[in-house]
Amino acid sequence: MRSKTRTLKEKDKVFHKLYGVGTVYSIDNKYVTVSFSVGKKMFSYPSSLGKYLHIISDNLYVIDDNTLLKYIGNETVINIPKEIEIVGKGAFKGSDITELSFSNCVKKINDEAFVNCKLLKKLTDLDGLVSIGKAAFKGCSSLETISLPQTISDFKGEVF
Repeated sequence: MRSKTRTLKEKDKVFHKLYGVGTVYSIDNKYVTVSFSVGKKMFSYPSSLGKYLHIISDNLYVIDDNTLLKYIGNETVINIPKEIEIVGKGAFKGSDITELSFSNCVKKINDEAFVNCKLLKKLTDLDGLVSIGKAAFKGCSSLETISLPQTISDFKGEVF
């Protein structure tokens, strides 16, 4: 099940793999123009967005449909949004999060999603989780305890 796609508006924050965070400057029928802080550059993209731009939800998460691609916030206690079913590869890599609640909606954690989150101590609300990718929690040296639900049927190699 895919969550609904949000329509871009002027002043929305978006994420580009190469340029990072940008702000939507203008939109017309064919193109979206985005301003990036890297050298005050502006780029235009087809208005279909496709693989180029991803909307930032609440200025903390880069989300594409039901997948959380990247966490870009500074909060240390995180509640993953309810519409998220998949945590993408490297989404939280090396962040300073300390507590994480999955809101019982996340079904899959991709490879290296939380790799080197050295301050992560607590994971909650894992019910419904089905798959955990390789090295998803590798390097999470502060993780105290974790209760994995019986719904998990797929471990991709060493998880911790």
